[in-house]
Amino acid sequence: MKQTDDYLLRQIQTVADMIARAAGLRLEGSPDEARAVLEQAYGVLLAGQTALIRRLDAGTAASLLGSPERILMLARLFEEESELDGNPALRERTIELTREALRRDPENDEAKVLLAKWSAP
Repeated sequence: MKQTDDYLLRQIQTVADMIARAAGLRLEGSPDEARAVLEQAYGVLLAGQTALIRRLDAGTAASLLGSPERILMLARLFEEESELDGNPALRERTIELTREALRRDPENDEAKVLLAKWSAP
């Protein structure tokens, strides 16, 4: 395994753990703490480009992120933020990013499952 692949896997696992922590805090009734954890997770994944990537359309954001795994992790961040804030625009962004990940890797089973979940009414 290349060093960059190892770094990517560690980064994705770190962000996944942070999303799980934020979800737990949200469910416990600590939305401010959950929001702070999500902001940290955005920082880990996007390395200072959080404000820029939030403003970009899904295709451009996906191009900057590169790998389908990183795109899906951003989609998961938007999903958790949507759960926290009840923002339907974030939910749509989640779906758009997941479609972009699937477009880049049509065999990605995780993206297929997530898209089915997130596209359901």
